[in-house]
Amino acid sequence: MNDNDQASSPNPSRNEPATGGDYEAALETVGQVIAWYSARILAERRSGAPDAQLLEKLMSKRQACLEDQERLEGASGEETARIAAAYEALLDELESAEG
Repeated sequence: MNDNDQASSPNPSRNEPATGGDYEAALETVGQVIAWYSARILAERRSGAPDAQLLEKLMSKRQACLEDQERLEGASGEETARIAAAYEALLDELESAEG
């Protein structure tokens, strides 16, 4: 964000996130989960015998993440916080499952 972005007045008719920091943090966490799924999809595709069902599941979950990422754009502060919390928990779960 640059100084011009901070100086501009918010549009009261638009449902803005509570703070830019909350939005950015949520966006980053969702992005990390998307990256996790993307890496798994790539690894599965490169494996000697890709599992079609696993690929479909991974791609479906990544698509849901992409949709949530888009939803952040106009989300309220409350919705942004909900998405951030859900994705923080999911990222912890995915990373701990790796072992």
